[in-house]
Amino acid sequence: MKIVHTLLRYPPATGGVEDYTKELVERLRAGNDDVRVETTNLKIHHPPTQLNPLPIDPPYIHRHDAHTFDSVGYPIPANLKEELTEMEMDILHAHAFWYAPADIAARVAKKRNIPFVLNTYYYNTDNRRSMKWQLYRILYGRSTVAAADAVVVISPYEHEMLKKDGFMLDRVELIPPGIEAETFSTKKDNPFPAWNVTAKNILLFAGRIARAKGVDLLIDSLPEVIKRVPDTHLVIIGEDFGFRKQCEEQAKKLGMEKFITWTGKTTREQLIGAYQNASAFVFPSRFEAFGIVLLEAGASGCPIVATNGSAIPYIVHPDKTGLLFEPENTADLASKTISLLTNRNTAQEMAETARYRALTEFAWDQSVAKLRQLYTDLLKNRHA
Repeated sequence: MKIVHTLLRYPPATGGVEDYTKELVERLRAGNDDVRVETTNLKIHHPPTQLNPLPIDPPYIHRHDAHTFDSVGYPIPANLKEELTEMEMDILHAHAFWYAPADIAARVAKKRNIPFVLNTYYYNTDNRRSMKWQLYRILYGRSTVAAADAVVVISPYEHEMLKKDGFMLDRVELIPPGIEAETFSTKKDNPFPAWNVTAKNILLFAGRIARAKGVDLLIDSLPEVIKRVPDTHLVIIGEDFGFRKQCEEQAKKLGMEKFITWTGKTTREQLIGAYQNASAFVFPSRFEAFGIVLLEAGASGCPIVATNGSAIPYIVHPDKTGLLFEPENTADLASKTISLLTNRNTAQEMAETARYRALTEFAWDQSVAKLRQLYTDLLKNRHA
């Protein structure tokens, strides 16, 4: 099959959507499908920032310049419509509702009568509640979803949100991200000593440094944790999306700066080593359509504290594979974190259950096989 995937950003740009798409693309190509990627040269889309240096991509990846509008946050890939119109393909698969590549792909697929698959990664929170984005959703985005022969969701929660917001969905497939068991079963070097972190109890956060990820909530909860469990240190792994300075100032006001290490973006090996050697993984995200870092932490056997909201309970089963705190409640977050640090046997039992579930229920081979079958079904239906 000749398949084209299109999305706004692609690795080395950071993000769960980007990593998920790359896994699908590379695994489909390994199965001898002819897969191409049409994306942009953006590292961050708002404010628009280009990858620097630009990566040296294999021939199947094409990066477009992006026409950007700072006040809107809707970058448009230059010449994407023209290229998709001319390219030979059997399936057009677009990623991410709210963004131009999916909107352009939907209209090209309809015009060319090509099966169109859409991963929405749908959310309707925070800045998306503004008037301009709600008008977009109703007047423009709705037709993008309606054009899809199949909508792929990565969690049941995402499906429920789409239905709640009134989208008409003909075919929906649940295809979550997966875990490569060998990657997380192989012991990695402990990166904490190299970062001068020697505390007995190490709390780990991994993700974008952005308000949506709740880093400010984590910092707010830290004084109570330190008070109750003194030999504790927080390590924050992730790329700054414009929120780190505010968080550093917050930590300084609370007297917590000496208890926090910021690593920035790390290597994959360092991240997995951190999962494997941390005392607890704390993830106070305000919204997740899935939450791949929770799955990775679970697969690494790291006890988890996370927000009781959005898709997170799909990954972290309360009191079975981790502890969940009430959204925005930093006292509850501190209490749950302290509980994990002071009840090691219970924490270890939950971590072992989380690891078993991650490695048995979320496998990339299963997800890719399901996606390939979806493509095959759509082609058969189109040619019937």
